[in-house]
Amino acid sequence: MLDNIGEQLFLINQKLDDISKLLRDSNNVLKTKKQVATYLSVSTRTISNYLHNGTFIKDYHFSRDDRGKIIFITDAIISFKTNGVKKMKKGVQVRNRDVKTKTFHPSVEAITRGVL
Repeated sequence: MLDNIGEQLFLINQKLDDISKLLRDSNNVLKTKKQVATYLSVSTRTISNYLHNGTFIKDYHFSRDDRGKIIFITDAIISFKTNGVKKMKKGVQVRNRDVKTKTFHPSVEAITRGVL
């Protein structure tokens, strides 16, 4: 039971650190690619790559408004900077890709139906 309390206190402490960083950086709200790039010490092209390759996860790191404009989620970006790329991807589906169905020759379809 004490271990569980210790873990909870550790998590609370981490959240407080995140909140204090957020408050400290509240003057620099992360709204644009340039602001996020500056905060993460990378280029705006890197931010574009993160958006394109799935490093930034939609509805976690960013969302889109009705017009398709990107809205960054500040606490997720702060967490990204704190935890790094590898920890953020662990256990998270990195990217939803549209699955395109392929059509094969009827003989190939017949063979694969027989095998499967």
